[in-house]
Amino acid sequence: APVIEGAAPIVRTSWEPERDEGDATYNAPPEMRSILSASVAGRVPVLLTGPQGTGKTDAAQHVAARACRPCFVLDCGPVRDASDWFGAPTLIAGRIGWHDSTLVAALATPDAVIVFDELNRSHTAAHAALLPMMDRRRRVVFPQRPEPVTVAPGVAFVATANIGLHHVGTSTITPALLSRFAQIPTDYLSESAESALILARVPETPRAFAERLATVCAQTRGTAWAQNGGRPISTREALTVATLAREVDRAGQDRAISLRKMIDALDDDTHGGQSPRAQLASLCARELGLAL
Repeated sequence: APVIEGAAPIVRTSWEPERDEGDATYNAPPEMRSILSASVAGRVPVLLTGPQGTGKTDAAQHVAARACRPCFVLDCGPVRDASDWFGAPTLIAGRIGWHDSTLVAALATPDAVIVFDELNRSHTAAHAALLPMMDRRRRVVFPQRPEPVTVAPGVAFVATANIGLHHVGTSTITPALLSRFAQIPTDYLSESAESALILARVPETPRAFAERLATVCAQTRGTAWAQNGGRPISTREALTVATLAREVDRAGQDRAISLRKMIDALDDDTHGGQSPRAQLASLCARELGLAL
C-alpha cells in the first residue's frame, strides 16, 4: 500500500461498533430467511430488492441476530464519493492525517454482517470503491489512506435497494458492483404475518383492527389498484397507522378520530379523497362500525 512519507498517523473512528440485535418482533418469511442465511454464512454478498417498507433491512438484522453475529446498518444516502465510505483527511498536530469512517470500524469486526441500507441512494461514482472488498481480495487500497483497508475474517455483506423509476433520489448501481451480489427479490408479508407483526410492535392494538388493516394493505398491493393510479400501502405505513390509532386512544379521544388520521396518512392525493387508498381506509372504518 502507498505510504505518505512524514504523514500523521491514522486516527481511528471514535464510533464503537455495537451489536445490533434487530427487532425481536420481526420474523422474516421462511424462504427469504433460508436463502439469506445461507448467503451470509457463505460470505456471498446479497442484494435485497423489492418495494419500500417490506422489511428488507429488518430481514438482514433478523438473520444476523439468529446467527449471533454483530450487525451494522450503514445509511448510504449521504455517500457522494469514495472517501465517504472510508473516511477523510484531517489535521493531526499540524500534519495531514487520515480519520477512519464507521464502515472501516465495522470491517474490522470479525463475523460482522454489514448492511448497506438503500445502496442505490449512494452516488454511482462511489460504487467502484466497494468492489475489491466484495471479491477474493477482501481489501481496499485507498490512495489517500496510508494503509489498506482489510476485511476481517467472516465479514458478510448485505445491501438493500428500492428499484424503480418512481423512487426519487436514487442512482443506478453500476454493473460491476451489481455482479458482486446475489439478488434476492422481497415482497410484502402475508396478511396473517403482517397482522401478527402489528400486534407485536404496537401493543394495545385490537386484534380485529390489526387484521382488517392488514387486509386493507393487501388490497392496495394488487394490480387493480395500481392500474387505477394508487400506490401500495407498505408495512411501515401500516405500523404508523396502528401507532397513531393507539396514541389517539391513549389520549382519550374518540376512535373515529384515529381512523380519520389513518385516512389522512394513507391518502397519496393521486385522486384526492377518492384515491384507492382513501377508499380502502373508509371501507375499513365502515367494517369496524366506526362513524367518520
